[in-house]
Amino acid sequence: MTPIKTARMMRRMTQSELAARMQILPQTLNNYESGTRSLGPKLLPAAADALGVSTAYLRGDAQRLAVRDFVTRETVVCPIMSETFIDKYGMFYLVEHDDVGPIAVIQSDGIQFTLSDWEAAQPMTIDEIADCIWVDAFGRTAIMLHGLPRVMW
Repeated sequence: MTPIKTARMMRRMTQSELAARMQILPQTLNNYESGTRSLGPKLLPAAADALGVSTAYLRGDAQRLAVRDFVTRETVVCPIMSETFIDKYGMFYLVEHDDVGPIAVIQSDGIQFTLSDWEAAQPMTIDEIADCIWVDAFGRTAIMLHGLPRVMW
């Protein structure tokens, strides 16, 4: 699946909705999603903005983030779809996992948090993270303080 299609599906948008936001025809978007055409320099920023992902992700050359799977105890390296700085706390990432799809990841003070259920609906923005159950890289449940996960041991 192409990055543009993955991001569109993650955002639960139809081709018609995304095409309208990008001001192109749905058939044209279908060509980008199927990989028969590549997004050019004019449409790439429009698509990234409409989908809330980086242009690097849509080009296929996104930076990668190592994410520890607390169940298998393996580390997977995933392309970063988007990143948001959380003032005086850390970073909120959306990464693309090959087997699961998009995963929300928070990094703060050297600690990595993911949702306790990777296959559940993932928060797409920092405004949505407070209502989730977060765990650290070892699967220990984090406490929520001021809407952000913290460790307490």
